Amino acid sequence: MIDTLDSGSIEGLTEGDIVIDCFSFLAAGYETTSVTLTFTTYLLAVHPEAQERVSNEINDYYEENPVRKSTNAACAFYIIALLYTSI
Repeated sequence: MIDTLDSGSIEGLTEGDIVIDCFSFLAAGYETTSVTLTFTTYLLAVHPEAQERVSNEINDYYEENPVRKSTNAACAFYIIALLYTSI
């Protein structure tokens, strides 16, 4: 990236620019993830019926799928809807 030049520019990105951009991406990703998980936990705490439904969905999923693969997580419709709601 440092050696790559823009078509209208005579300078490329400096190492400092790249470090600052990487830090910004890391901090932004961490902050949004932590806020989403915190709010989701809060929603589950104040809505015990939703917490029970999520728990049942997880238990049902693992009873039907003893091999745990992250690619099968799309089957957890209520949990995904809950996460979208908390965003």
